[in-house]
Amino acid sequence: MYAVGITKNEEGVVDFEIPMPEIKKGNEVLIKILKAGICGTDRNIVEHKLFDPPEGEEKMCLGHESFGIVEEVGKKVKFLKKGDYVTATARRGCNECTSCLNNQSDMCFTGKYKERGIHKLHGFFTSYVVEDEEYIVKVPKNLKEIAVLSEPMSIVNKGVQQAMFVQSRLPWNCNINDVNKKDLSCRTAVVIGAGPIGFLASCILRMHDIAVHVLERKDENNYRIKLLRSIGVNYIDIRKEDIKNLRNITGNIDIMFEASGASELAINLIPQVGRNGVYVMTGIPRGELHATFDMNLLLRHIVRYNQVILGTINGNRNHFISSLEDMEKAEKKFNGILTKSITTKYGISEYKKAIFDKNPDNIKVVFEM
Repeated sequence: MYAVGITKNEEGVVDFEIPMPEIKKGNEVLIKILKAGICGTDRNIVEHKLFDPPEGEEKMCLGHESFGIVEEVGKKVKFLKKGDYVTATARRGCNECTSCLNNQSDMCFTGKYKERGIHKLHGFFTSYVVEDEEYIVKVPKNLKEIAVLSEPMSIVNKGVQQAMFVQSRLPWNCNINDVNKKDLSCRTAVVIGAGPIGFLASCILRMHDIAVHVLERKDENNYRIKLLRSIGVNYIDIRKEDIKNLRNITGNIDIMFEASGASELAINLIPQVGRNGVYVMTGIPRGELHATFDMNLLLRHIVRYNQVILGTINGNRNHFISSLEDMEKAEKKFNGILTKSITTKYGISEYKKAIFDKNPDNIKVVFEM
């Protein structure tokens, strides 16, 4: 079966053959992959030779963002049938720790988890996969064109959920005349980066009527900036603005959502988080970077302003379910914004061009199988 990924003895991304998967257990499902998303993680794996294949193998198929259709189900499968549209989570739990035993492999304590296309499991840049029903989420037919975004959206969903959880310590209802209404419209968020994660985070925060400011290094006429502005996001070009005075532009920052992987920028922005604010970090930089910071200033702000800094990675099945709900709402509220965010589609045989497509107007690049 044709697959795209990396191998032990070859440089860069290559194609190769892997065995056609078969259902061997009653709770397994055979999925035909229809679309697979490409993200920065895939590029990093190739560029930095982060070779972590299934045990005993010398090849690893990449891809952790999927959308497909059920071809066959095992005898013990309860909720899926042939012809259902589905997506699958990326991580598989260790089956040892409390988190994984409670379907929260994204919070694994042991680190013995596996991840599709990343860590000790073949990914979705191929034609078929067999997956345990536990890790599969059914996709409504009206979302089939954008369901490939479920994995990155699950990360955003989890990050926003955690921020809201932390901020539930305060009286967040902005509509003082209706205490039962969930109203966040008096809140302000800053999103660092307008790549796929930053773009989706901006959409979800705006869906909650939160004022959103996006920080990027793009020209005003960049496609992703135009799309974000169309839903009411304010754009701040950090090449032109002094981020040391960011709050003078945005006002008090209740949520900062980092989605750039630019570590120096991310750390420098901590003092700009407002009182009682939450800083969500999702970027994973590579290599080493040594810089000088006023650590006393950072600690004073974190303590005096009741701030919380949290890192978040991966999403579990519940986050995927919630992300599909968010996608449906955002798509409706913002006139197909997520459909518009899938900017480039390639056939799987075009993988060398697709994985390293650096068109500055790209938001999401996908394979169509």
